[in-house]
Amino acid sequence: MKKLLLLSILGGMPLAAHTQILFSDDFESDTIGTVPAAWGQSTTGTLSSTYVVEDTGNIFGTSNQMLDFYDNGGSASLLQNLGGMDGELVGFSFDFYEPDSLNDAMSIGITPTNADINNDAAARFNLDNGSISFSTSGVSTGPFTSYNLETAYRIHLIANDTGAAQSIYSETLADREYGIWFEDLGSSSMNYAGRATMKSGTTLGRIGFRTFSSPSQQAYLDNVEVSVIPEPSSLALIGLGLAGAAFLRRRRRA
Repeated sequence: MKKLLLLSILGGMPLAAHTQILFSDDFESDTIGTVPAAWGQSTTGTLSSTYVVEDTGNIFGTSNQMLDFYDNGGSASLLQNLGGMDGELVGFSFDFYEPDSLNDAMSIGITPTNADINNDAAARFNLDNGSISFSTSGVSTGPFTSYNLETAYRIHLIANDTGAAQSIYSETLADREYGIWFEDLGSSSMNYAGRATMKSGTTLGRIGFRTFSSPSQQAYLDNVEVSVIPEPSSLALIGLGLAGAAFLRRRRRA
């Protein structure tokens, strides 16, 4: 089974000693051909062909299971209510691979409890055939404006609800801002896509994935993790402390 090891540094101390993991799913305990069991609010809409599959192409690693998020009906969601995110610096990370074969489009975000990603997300961004966009106001675009299809990434959404500015890498997230980073799993490079302001009046109570309304959308997902990252306001995050160390990924992919 895959193991997510948190090895980022906070003031010279292992972040793993401080980080609180709220939710994680590597799909290894699921039965092939089923919807993942760990997601308590598993679906809305139609997840017509979404199920756990073997990673036969070694996209994310050998002897691995992953989620084939394939929707040929439109507007499907995979959701999980979580407590403990309000008032915190929250990291929502996952492995992502988009094949160059279908009309792909997906929204990812953090919403209030039981809310819809499409209309009520506190933090939301969209991935569509290589393009990256934000769905809330106050957008400041980073240098990484598009991603490559058929490339394995680990995507990090960091949402700041602490009441104070937080430094993530060389970027600063003001209170009620969230940022997006793409980590290339082949080169281990970290790429900043930008930040935006969380929707006014929203709380943080659910994470999830949602396809657009167009049919035939597909992406592969793995190693979903949601963590509360501790303060102080300046954090040195090596690998963001949410993905596991790069050398472990390389060893897993070997």
